[in-house]
Amino acid sequence: MALPKIDSPIFTLKLPSSQGKKSIKYRPFTVKEEKILLIASQSQEESDLIDSIKQIINNCLQTKLDVDDLPTYDIEYIFKHLRAKSVNNIIELSIKDEDDDEYYDVKIDLDDVEVHFDPEHVYLIEINKDISITMKDPSYKLVQKIANHKKEDEAILEMVISCIKEVLIGKDDVVLMEDHTKKEQEEFVNSLSSQTMRDIEKFMNTLPKLSHKIKYTRQDGTEVERVIEGMQSFFT
Repeated sequence: MALPKIDSPIFTLKLPSSQGKKSIKYRPFTVKEEKILLIASQSQEESDLIDSIKQIINNCLQTKLDVDDLPTYDIEYIFKHLRAKSVNNIIELSIKDEDDDEYYDVKIDLDDVEVHFDPEHVYLIEINKDISITMKDPSYKLVQKIANHKKEDEAILEMVISCIKEVLIGKDDVVLMEDHTKKEQEEFVNSLSSQTMRDIEKFMNTLPKLSHKIKYTRQDGTEVERVIEGMQSFFT
């Protein structure tokens, strides 16, 4: 007699980047995925953990989806739900205080952790009265690539180029950035004003991210409230 096949429950989740319009289906991760995560967490390389999280998400997704094309905050949000449904929705973190350098234990309910959208994260940037650019959030694959880039100036240039979706000229003309050569893209970005580059920098600094407000009490009795952000803060 063959061993029985164990069915996993299937859950539905709406992606933050779609503003609730696009849903995916996933199953909780199994012992196999837990082993992948455990091995990666023991590694000294941050890239190992990131790659493992992507592998786990790909394994557990029941909806056809290219994970590399998702923005980072979608990845964070999916993994948060995977962890909550697969293990426990409560996680315990040891937080180092910035003032007294002591560590404090805090418990976080993952059901309360959400993606924060900064109201100053603007996708339309005006260059002048005739030309504007529309931006797009960087994909997970792009962020990984930039993080491993050896030359910072080249990495910044590639990030800016990749996040410009289109150039709007006048009232009717739309020029897609991806339709042009790398040389043409670089020439265009290098011709932007300092003010436009500051606007693009602000766009990068206000990207949506997984965040949560925590509270703890120092040894001297002082109550501390701070915000932790990003997947690394919650799961490492």
